[in-house]
Amino acid sequence: MSLLVCPLCGKSSSRRKYDPSEFEMDICARDVVGLGRGKGFATTNEYSLLGNPEALGPMKDRILDLVELMRKNDIIGDEEFQERFGAPSPEVIDDTDDTDTSDEDAGGLNAKITSLVARVSDALDTDLSDEGETPIDRLESGVDKLIDDYNAFVAMEEQNE
Repeated sequence: MSLLVCPLCGKSSSRRKYDPSEFEMDICARDVVGLGRGKGFATTNEYSLLGNPEALGPMKDRILDLVELMRKNDIIGDEEFQERFGAPSPEVIDDTDDTDTSDEDAGGLNAKITSLVARVSDALDTDLSDEGETPIDRLESGVDKLIDDYNAFVAMEEQNE
């Protein structure tokens, strides 16, 4: 293999010469002008994009996807993740596997969610058993309704004071 292809931007680099430790730890943009008639370009301004979340949104999403890819393929382990970020490693969800899991943890979690959906349904006196939604969707819908009801209750209490 003679070239590495950057998974972030797609730029090809010589594997022998690839050393990202030489790069500045910043996300920069450059303004350039053409020098005319095939003479190349000149940088007129270079600036950091760290204060511009709009410009960094697609890059952030791609970096998170790359971290997830590396977690799924055991390139970044739990200990390394925790050491680097000071937090437990998030569970990696493999959505490429369509097989039905009979894993005890997954079954237990699904049972807990189903139980919570039933409790929220009872508390709201509303049927949240829409077959088109997943248990998580139904739970989220129920929690949203509880929050709305609570906010309406608080607003009513404030009006009565």
